[in-house]
Amino acid sequence: MVFPYYLDTKEMALYVWETFNWCLRSATRPSQPLPEDHYDLSPYFILADAQEAARDFHILELVRATFYSMVVNDVLELGVLSRGLVASLKSTLMGLRWFIFEGWL
Repeated sequence: MVFPYYLDTKEMALYVWETFNWCLRSATRPSQPLPEDHYDLSPYFILADAQEAARDFHILELVRATFYSMVVNDVLELGVLSRGLVASLKSTLMGLRWFIFEGWL
């Protein structure tokens, strides 16, 4: 599995913060809102917890990275992604390339 399986959004946010590269962060790349159907895409994701972690670490992108990490976890649990696509999605998350995830969803 690409990510440790967490049902808890706070734990996943901590994992994402500790694990991913954040070198592309800048004021010119502000975080965008999550997809409108984010509750349907990841039932265990709690927006308030992710926002709290983002405030604690001063990284706005943490909300989206945590959400997309949890979506990948859910899909892996269902067994519907190939390992190649999973590796590509993890690389996408590390580079903060949200448009690729939005296209995939």
